[in-house]
Amino acid sequence: MKSLMAVMLFAVISAVTAGKADAEVLDIEEAPILSAPEEMPSHFTYDSGVEIAYPEEGVRGIFVSGYIAGSEQPMNELVDYVSTSGLNSMVIDVKEDMGDIMMELPIENEVAVDNMHSYVDPETLMAQLEENQIYPIARIVVFKDSRLAAEAPELSFQNADGSVWANGRGENFVNPFLKEVWDYNVDIAVEAAKLGFKEIQFDYVRFPEGFEFYGESLDYDLGEYDDDREAGERRVDAVTDFVEYAYDELQPYGVDVSVDIFGYSATHGAAEGIGQDFSRISEEVDVISSMIYPSHWGPGLFGIDAPDTEPYEVINQYAQEENAVLAELDDPPISRPWLQDFTASYLGAGNYLEYGADEVEAQIQALKDNGIDEFLLWDASNQYSRGANYDLE
Repeated sequence: MKSLMAVMLFAVISAVTAGKADAEVLDIEEAPILSAPEEMPSHFTYDSGVEIAYPEEGVRGIFVSGYIAGSEQPMNELVDYVSTSGLNSMVIDVKEDMGDIMMELPIENEVAVDNMHSYVDPETLMAQLEENQIYPIARIVVFKDSRLAAEAPELSFQNADGSVWANGRGENFVNPFLKEVWDYNVDIAVEAAKLGFKEIQFDYVRFPEGFEFYGESLDYDLGEYDDDREAGERRVDAVTDFVEYAYDELQPYGVDVSVDIFGYSATHGAAEGIGQDFSRISEEVDVISSMIYPSHWGPGLFGIDAPDTEPYEVINQYAQEENAVLAELDDPPISRPWLQDFTASYLGAGNYLEYGADEVEAQIQALKDNGIDEFLLWDASNQYSRGANYDLE
């Protein structure tokens, strides 16, 4: 339910009954005085002054880290590549995986200030993107946040000895049950929208992987979710509620809202362990971006022994299943999956391919064959394959 914030309309109604013994009674229908318009009027939305149109052919983008976005030569090279290759968009880190904020924003929260950096000059960035009409999407990593967890352990998950819980890679998460965590991230998103980003993309909108197996051993606050719901239901409700809340809070700023989500939450039903329900989250956003990299599917998924070696078939089969799920929704979002443009050599000999232009094209073709026209390319190092045809029919 993509609800909009209600526009407050104040009406003063008076009855003037000059020279009458009895005032007439005003008949008022029993209907809400306040209501939300189906579409926020443009004069009630924030104008950043940055004019970049949504691409007519749909978004075709790449991920750009904050470090690269703030480095003149590498960024210039990527801008030139996007502008001349058939791509048209960039997903740029505003708040990255550790919780660092990559540009200075006018936020007073002490934790945000402590972890705010000037890697990116936002005015220079937006001017460059506007000049080249590259559609800008702000990536904000939400519940994976080692910085906030370190400075405010009460907003995280704690071990029995009081230390902050970390996963096997030493990363910390913060607690999706707590509205204080929601607001911390929404405040950053609002400032990104004010800068001129046309879309806010929330990533790591979930509990840590495997939380259903070890969560009961940790100390954390359930907030308003401390009730008799099943644990998995509570997690799904909290994550979905955050997305709905963030969507509503961002409506006055005229931005689209998207969420990155594990592909298996569409193919295998609600992932209650991490709190991701594909259908419910899809009902709260403008765009859903499933991470469907062939390397991320286990052996045997979709009947394929080594999924990374068959990029077309993996994406083809996934797209069919996602389309079936989205077709059940009254108001489905745009589907804009994340595709793989990196080599997963860690899978071992025989289980991976060297990914280049052909493998990227195979994934895009699979989406096209299933009526999905938008996509994003991921490579953590931002070294994207040259020579790929992004205009496949």
